Amino acid sequence: MLPSAGPNRTDKLSAGHVLHGLDLRVIPRALPQEEVIVETGNDTVALAHLTWSGHAEAPPWPTTELLDSPEHLEDTIESRY
Repeated sequence: MLPSAGPNRTDKLSAGHVLHGLDLRVIPRALPQEEVIVETGNDTVALAHLTWSGHAEAPPWPTTELLDSPEHLEDTIESRY
């Protein structure tokens, strides 16, 4: 589970998750797939699917796709929406 707005914590991400321990910032929420674009603080963005369990889940949840460039992000969004 990732917060959908404001400062973001990783306490809902299990150790071993690709985003665990990173300084995260959610940019926008991408509806209707319940995905958010997450800035990781290390010059990478990720597209993460929100979960609503209220507790840390075993990886790979929340499912996350790391995107290595603005072009990759744009191509991914265009192909899904």
